Amino acid sequence: MAEALFPFRDPVGSALTIDGVAHQVVGVFEKKGSAFGGSNDNFVAVPISDFDELYPQVKNSHGDNLHIATVPKTPQDYDRLIEQGTAILRARRQLRPNQPNDFAIFTSQGALENFRQITGGVAAAMIVIAAIALLVGGVGVMNIMLVNVTERTREIGVRKALGATERDVAVQFLAEAITLTGIGGAIGIGLGFGVALAVKAGLNFPVATPIWAVVLGFGVSTAVGIIFGIWPALKAARLDPIVALRYE
Repeated sequence: MAEALFPFRDPVGSALTIDGVAHQVVGVFEKKGSAFGGSNDNFVAVPISDFDELYPQVKNSHGDNLHIATVPKTPQDYDRLIEQGTAILRARRQLRPNQPNDFAIFTSQGALENFRQITGGVAAAMIVIAAIALLVGGVGVMNIMLVNVTERTREIGVRKALGATERDVAVQFLAEAITLTGIGGAIGIGLGFGVALAVKAGLNFPVATPIWAVVLGFGVSTAVGIIFGIWPALKAARLDPIVALRYE
């Protein structure tokens, strides 16, 4: 609004005429941009006393909707502000103590709870999708490791003939499986960071990645390697060295 009405100059101190009444501009709101297809900057705020003088029909009418937004100075004033606002509105609308409120109060806490419910449902769906993806990926890792054991059967026989124990062979193949899934997890985390930065740069939308999420993601990827790499590792460890040396 400031850029449209007062281009190339500071609007503070200038006059703004609303329905034939001049008002002095005392400040400009910080630009917030657009959200969900609507602009958060396309408005002008006036004192409620001036609003009552400009539009007395709204003050005296019970059929029109009037929205009053209040912001506490500190988070500690949140509950007290709701109580004060309720008391002022009841007195203004001349309600008796035994009469219920004929107005509604919407708080950011309620909107936040609704947003959390929506994001919670999305998060639950993403967890299910991620679990299926991890299961499919884990089966793929196990198949790769089983093929790896088959292709390296003679190598396993040589290692056992030279004194390697079943534990040594199992640890070797389990470490390979963990390394495989760990590298995949690191690549996935890197791609996630890249997508988040792209969204931040393209949509000017704030993003944040907590450290616990990175640690959890890497931990889950390595856990997949452990779980689905145990069977191939045990199969490799239990090979008979004589049979393995004869394998072609």
